[in-house]
Amino acid sequence: MPSLVRAALWAALQVSCLCLAAPAAAQTDVEQARAHYDEADFDAALRALSRAFVSDRLDAELIVEALRIRALVHLGMGDLDAMREDVRDLLTIRPETRFDEATPPEVRQAADELRDEIGDGLRVRAWVDPMPGGARVAAEVSGDSGGIVESLRVHTRVGEGAWRTDAPPVELEVSGDDSLAYAADAIGPGGAILASDGTSDAPLLWSEEDGLSGGGGVSDDGGVPWVWIGIGAGAVVLGVVLVAVLAGGGGESDRTQPTLPMTVE
Repeated sequence: MPSLVRAALWAALQVSCLCLAAPAAAQTDVEQARAHYDEADFDAALRALSRAFVSDRLDAELIVEALRIRALVHLGMGDLDAMREDVRDLLTIRPETRFDEATPPEVRQAADELRDEIGDGLRVRAWVDPMPGGARVAAEVSGDSGGIVESLRVHTRVGEGAWRTDAPPVELEVSGDDSLAYAADAIGPGGAILASDGTSDAPLLWSEEDGLSGGGGVSDDGGVPWVWIGIGAGAVVLGVVLVAVLAGGGGESDRTQPTLPMTVE
């Protein structure tokens, strides 16, 4: 085998090993934290969780598990406020989470008290503002009462071009028949995607035609789509016509009281 080919294969193998090792290392940290908690070694458990949270190797499911363990650790250390914040963050990401009877009552009580406040949990919304010759893609997050989201990013692709990732807002040139595909992610600890609006496989779409017709979303300054402006204007015209008709009717009819309904036996 030529040395150049061998070197290329070795480099590819190294990259694939690193990609597989990254999530595995984060999972190992969480598993170690669980083992330390079972041994009542709370300080070691917190150190393992800290390694996981400051890495760039977590996903949302691992964060939820890490938060569950950290809530138990904080409860074991007698820090009820920190335990409550862990439960808040967990429910923000996964509001449908239910704790079984094996969970300490303090954690279950905190979850019950926080559910109404958290509501539907974390949400991300992406939208497009038309601009001359292009568009501005923006995004916002809601429902993050505990501040677990660390950053927002938007993914965009114009026409058949390559995807790009930026911190919102981002301005793009969009012209002709090109469409704009876009999506947004809320990023949490460990680089985990906590919530999304659209994906690269199923993106949101916008085109220059949408911008001319007022479609493609509502701007973050509360802009109103043109279709609603048209409906409102039509309602005003109809009101003016009705007033004119009623005013011009005259006669005794405008002073006549309505008759009561009759009952036929």
